[in-house]
Amino acid sequence: MNTRAHMLRSSMVFSLVAVAITWFAPRALSAVLPKEAARLIQTVHPGSKMVSVVACELGLGKTPSYGLILLTKEKGLTDEDVLPIIALKTDRVWKFSVLEKGVSTDGAFMKSFTEEAVEKNVFNKNYRIRCVQPKRGEEIGEHLGNYIQTGLSDDTLKKSKHLCFQASQVYNSWVCFNFDEKQGQVKQSFGQFAAD
Repeated sequence: MNTRAHMLRSSMVFSLVAVAITWFAPRALSAVLPKEAARLIQTVHPGSKMVSVVACELGLGKTPSYGLILLTKEKGLTDEDVLPIIALKTDRVWKFSVLEKGVSTDGAFMKSFTEEAVEKNVFNKNYRIRCVQPKRGEEIGEHLGNYIQTGLSDDTLKKSKHLCFQASQVYNSWVCFNFDEKQGQVKQSFGQFAAD
C-alpha cells in the first residue's frame, strides 16, 4: 500500500475514533473547572460532587466563567440538593455565585429551573448548560424568549455570551445569566419559557 493511501486510511480511522469518543462522551462534562476553583468549591461545599461544567466568557470583557451543577449528596436526590453555580475569575480571584432558582419573566413564573436536573432521585445526565449568545433562529433565541432587564447594558445583553441552564427539555425552556462588570455581579439576563 502506498504512503498516501495509508495516511488517508489512518486519517479515516482516527476520525471515526474521534466521532465515537465524542458521541459517547457525557454532554454535561464539556469542560473541566480549573483545580484552584475546584479546591475552593470543595472548601465551601465539602463532600459535594460536580456533575456538569461548561466553560464560557461572560460580559463584554469576556470574563473567564464556568456554569456548573453541584450535588450536595449522591443518592436520594431532590431539587434542594442541586446547586446551580457560576464560577468566574476577576482580578485573578475566583468568585462563586449560587444562582437563585426561582425565575419570573413576562408573567411566567418558575419555582425552580433545576427541577429537571433530578430524575427518579438521581442526577439526570441529559440536563444541559450552554454558553450561547441568544440569536434568532437558534435553539435559544430572541424569537423564543426575552432579555431580562436587571441592570445589564443592552450591549451586554445582546452582544455577549450567556450561561444558560435548561429549565425544560420538552418545552425548550432556558434561564440564562450574564456578568455585570460594573457591579461585579452575576445577574439573570435571558428567559425562554414555552408551554402548550
